[in-house]
Amino acid sequence: MATITITYFFTLPDRKIKHAVTLDKESLSLIRKDSGPMPFWADLSFKRCSHCPLDESIPYCPVAQNLTGIVELFSQVASYDNMEVIVKTRERYYFSRVTAQKALSSLMGLLIAVSRCPYTHFLKPMARFHQPFSSEEETTIRATSLYLLGNLLNDNRTFDLQELKTSYKNLELLNRGIAERMKAASEEDAAANAIVNLDMFAKAMPFHIEDALEEIRHIFK
Repeated sequence: MATITITYFFTLPDRKIKHAVTLDKESLSLIRKDSGPMPFWADLSFKRCSHCPLDESIPYCPVAQNLTGIVELFSQVASYDNMEVIVKTRERYYFSRVTAQKALSSLMGLLIAVSRCPYTHFLKPMARFHQPFSSEEETTIRATSLYLLGNLLNDNRTFDLQELKTSYKNLELLNRGIAERMKAASEEDAAANAIVNLDMFAKAMPFHIEDALEEIRHIFK
């Protein structure tokens, strides 16, 4: 099976943490290596999202499952702890000095995107071309461009962005539920606040798309 690996290297004042994200190249779903029992906060019924479409026969929240390993590693890290982060993708390296919540937002955003939750499937093209520490403007442009490219490749020639806006509204509801899980999972607040960061963007995205595109219109003239 062909795979894609994206590796995060975190350097904190007292330790170093390495976390590799391995994806199935075809489906872009996370290849999980752990087979042990899931924590209580990963149960589908725990703080379940208000719009969750999954059947009761599914025992665990797919997003929570993907986050279990990283939450355990950072359970005692506070939001504003500073760290250096290197991200290695197949094409290049990225480096940044950031707070823990920003570093985790980048990694957790990737792990959410490659989950088996139906509400995150639209993020998988962005995960394939993962760009850590993106600004709001960069993320808006990438999300819009890949959405329109997907429409073109699927013979859908519409330029209507309403479906993308709806996807982000669903993602906003999902983030709320995941944030509640993170509060129960960690002693410190870095993981929960990382989700809050993602939620702020998801909340603003449906209202921000047209304005963001208008601001860059001059680039294409």
